Amino acid sequence: MVIRLVAPGDVLLLQLLQPLPVDLDTARAGLGNGVVLESSAHVMEQSGHRQHRRGRTVFFQMVQEVLGILVVLFGGLGHNFANPAITARVFMLIAFSAVAGGAQPAGVELVSSATPLEVLGNGGSDLPTLWEMFIGLRGGAIGETCVAALLLGYVYLVCRKVIKWYVPAAFVGSVFVLYLIFTGDITMAAYEMMAGGLFIGAIFMATDYVTTPITSKGKVVFALGCGVITFIIRFFCSYPEGVSFSILIMNILTPFIEKLTANKPLGGSKNGK
Repeated sequence: MVIRLVAPGDVLLLQLLQPLPVDLDTARAGLGNGVVLESSAHVMEQSGHRQHRRGRTVFFQMVQEVLGILVVLFGGLGHNFANPAITARVFMLIAFSAVAGGAQPAGVELVSSATPLEVLGNGGSDLPTLWEMFIGLRGGAIGETCVAALLLGYVYLVCRKVIKWYVPAAFVGSVFVLYLIFTGDITMAAYEMMAGGLFIGAIFMATDYVTTPITSKGKVVFALGCGVITFIIRFFCSYPEGVSFSILIMNILTPFIEKLTANKPLGGSKNGK
């Protein structure tokens, strides 16, 4: 609780302490060459726009943190009915879809651009190569773009026995197989598998202890359900991404999955007699 309350303040402080990104070298070069700058008002206007963008970033971050705090009302760790990160992300995607989609690296700056999922959804062809998709040289939200890094994290968590290997494998594999069946194009299936937040959702969110089934069969059903819902939203619906929604829906269905997949003691019966 305390950690989550401090987080928005840290973000706000770091954002406010950042200097204004005014290019002084360019200004000096212009003056040295005898070029007259437009006016100080123009520089201040540009700085104002940047401050406005910075303020919006702080606001969005604080909204997401407050949503995470509200989940504590359900009892905190061990009592959450849904993954707090997924709940906050779904809200941000719905309420602020124009700015919550992602960004693409461009040197030392970040520029907003269409993510590969949006390009695929619109039938476009301006896509990164599969290698660029794998190493993260493409647009997307923070943490989801580099498949190679996510797979390293997956291997580490499996080796440490923190997560079960088959949960992310069933999630990602079901999406890949469904796209391969419906499109017949293995390249398109590979793009869809590496695009969006499929890997980060499958490895770090669909394996949450509290909001997912506790039985092995239940975990597989959960992962397959996430994969099917993700495919349905991406392929048949107008929204380009479905990972967050699928995990949230399956979180809500977790009690029913656990009841249906509960292990029956040897020699026991349904009514316990």
